Amino acid sequence: ASAQPVKLGVSLFLAGAAAGPFGVPARNGVELMIDSINKGTLPAPYNTKGLAGASIVVNDLSADAAEAAAAKGIGADPHCDRCWDLRLQGARAAGDDSLLRLLEEQRHRIAETS
Repeated sequence: ASAQPVKLGVSLFLAGAAAGPFGVPARNGVELMIDSINKGTLPAPYNTKGLAGASIVVNDLSADAAEAAAAKGIGADPHCDRCWDLRLQGARAAGDDSLLRLLEEQRHRIAETS
């Protein structure tokens, strides 16, 4: 029997002014390290797969954050770039490719008519 996955919560700045210089590079670093740990590709003595045999899974709260922002009325402006970023981030976090495509199409249509 394989070990239960280890859930790792990560708090990142993925919207706003800090996203570009801090949040996105941090997220990429976290994804790279978790992938390397899960595959066992780190240098010895860290080259065993997973964490004590258990894979690491990121508990990305981005979808929850986007939902909370929507409940507060944030994200209602169709011309607000940050609002679109929150919507897209939530769709990515949920793994909903069809919603992601729909949102991208809507954003493109609004940009064309502005």
